[in-house]
Order: sequence, then structure tokens, then C-alpha cells
Amino acid sequence: MIEVYPFTGSVASASQCAPGAARKHCLRKPWIALLLLCMWLVLSHCGGDDNASNKDQDTQSSFLFGVVSDTHTMADANAPENQIFSYTIQVMNEHKPPIDFVVITGDTVDSLPSDDPGYYDQNVNTALDQLIYLKTELTMPLYLVLGNHDYYTGNCILPIPTRKKEAREHLFMEKVGLPGPYYVFEHRGVKFYCLNSMQKDPMVRWEPNAVGTLGPEQISWLRDQLSDNKPAFFFHHHALATDVTTRAGFARLTPFEIPRADGNFAKYMIGPYHGYTDPVYDILKDHNEQIRAVFFGHSHLFLRDEYEGIPIFMTESTHFPSQAEYDGRPMRYHIVECQAHTGDFTIYNDYMIPYLNESAHTVY
Repeated sequence: MIEVYPFTGSVASASQCAPGAARKHCLRKPWIALLLLCMWLVLSHCGGDDNASNKDQDTQSSFLFGVVSDTHTMADANAPENQIFSYTIQVMNEHKPPIDFVVITGDTVDSLPSDDPGYYDQNVNTALDQLIYLKTELTMPLYLVLGNHDYYTGNCILPIPTRKKEAREHLFMEKVGLPGPYYVFEHRGVKFYCLNSMQKDPMVRWEPNAVGTLGPEQISWLRDQLSDNKPAFFFHHHALATDVTTRAGFARLTPFEIPRADGNFAKYMIGPYHGYTDPVYDILKDHNEQIRAVFFGHSHLFLRDEYEGIPIFMTESTHFPSQAEYDGRPMRYHIVECQAHTGDFTIYNDYMIPYLNESAHTVY
């Protein structure tokens, strides 16, 4: 670094000429002063260009992030789900260019054995311990979203979420480092919202489980956060209800998304969901130029569609018996290339993904 003192006829490096008497010694040799002046001009000119170049690069450069869903981690380390999750972690760790972070869009575990948080201090062979272990294997940050299975207790044929919902959320916060039931983080000028579609809306009489809701507190928080107009990505577990997501897989038989009565889907016109449209759809409409994409899981398929012009993506599960492969190996993830500060993106591994609803691949 060249340090410049008040100009008195020479410019010198701080290491060569300090203020005061030492400066006089430099002035006795004009050629030294001239040489140092030339060096300073060259270096300061180059430094200025480098700074401008770095700023431009920071504005324009891209980064990668990974999206995984429905890992359904089991207590048995040798379970197929755990093995595929472990392989996926290896892919993320070894990917070139490197991946900055990974998000799991819910159902991180298949179920947990107890509602008592103290149980997990005394027992170290649960699905939660396997999740913690696999998380430590990942060499970049991992951000979790909670899904319906993360609230399940036991191994019921018809599983029902725990009645101690807040205790379960605090368990994930304490043991796995979850910042909260829902939260946002910012990376290189883009905001990433990790939402929770298992938050009850008191306006309805049903509890979220097979279908999801965000709840009024989360909706209010989300509106406040989005007021900064920064580019945003949404991650949550239950799918948005569109023609594609409501007719694919198991969802074609039963309500399975975040309900949207205004979509005129027959399965939301009857039963407890009649007339209900989750407020998140209004947020998507109001901020459709700000929200770059939405990622979710739950139906264990690769799907993509759009809502109000916003690209939406469902990510395949690592849960057995999902069969998505590429080149003979499990392929259950999205890798997204995102432009810093603008949030413009492409699906980096688009060529690998067997979207159930299409064969063509689109760049956004």
C-alpha cells in the first residue's frame, strides 16, 4: 500500500520516508523522488481500476446454491434414505464450481420417537442424531425448512403431528441449529426465505398436515420483510396449488398443497378446505417481480410450473422408493446458479432433471 502525505514536492512510501527530518533526506535525491512518484501514479491508477473491476465483478458475478427435499432421515444409518442423502452431500461437497449453501425444503426426518425434548439428551441413536451427523458432513452451510414429517412422533400407520408443536420446533432449534420455525437469510444481496407451511391459521378449523398453511403471524412478518424490495427466493415444504402440482402423483387423489380455492380446483371446493385461499398467494401476486422463484417438496416428484409469472419448482425426495437418476446414480436435487444482487437465475443442473410434467428445459 502507498501512503501519501501532504504534498510538499515529493511522494514517498511510508517505509522509505517518514514525515519530518527523514523526508529531507529523500528530497536530496530528486531521482528517487521522481521514481517513487512514477511508482505511485502507476500503482494508484492500477488500484483504482482493480477496485472498479472488483465492484463490477461483485455486482455481476454469480454463485451456486443447492436445493434438496424430503430427506426423511432415519435412525438406521444404513437406511436407503440416509445413504442417498449421504451421496447427495458428497455431490454438493465436490461440485465444481463450488456450492455456497444448501437448503432442505422440509421432511428432514421421517419421524421422531418422543415428544419429550429431554429424551434426545439421553438417547443418541435417533433420526435426529443421524440428521445432525449428516449435516456436519456438509462442507457449506445447510438451511433447514420444517415439513409435516418433522412434527411426527412415533411410527404410526396414519401419522399425526405432535401436539407439542412449539417444543418440537425448539428441539430443532437447539439440536440442529434452526434459527426459528421460519426465518430469512441474505447472501450476496439476495434474500432467501425459509418458510414454515405447518403454521395454523385460526380462520380455519383444520390443522396443517397433508395440506399446509403459513398462518397470519408468518404472513405479517413476510410482508414486512419484503418491504425492502430486495430480490427473494422462497422455500417451504407444501407445494403451491397449480394445475401441474394438483394433478401429479398422489396429489391428484387428495388435497395435498397449500389450499387455493380461487384456483377452482375441485378438491378444494368441498370438505374443510372449502372457500379457503392461503394469504401467501396474495403475497406472491403483490411481489411477483421481486420473488425470483419458489422451491418446495412434499409430493416426492420433480415438477416445475409458474404462478403469477414466478417460476416454481418441486424437488424429488431422497426417500425410498424414489427412482430419479442421472448417469446411473441418484439425482434428487436442484443446483441453482444465481446472479449476485439481482437474483436472476438458471437451473445449473437442468439437463439432469427428469421433470414429470415436461421434457423441454427452460432458462429463466
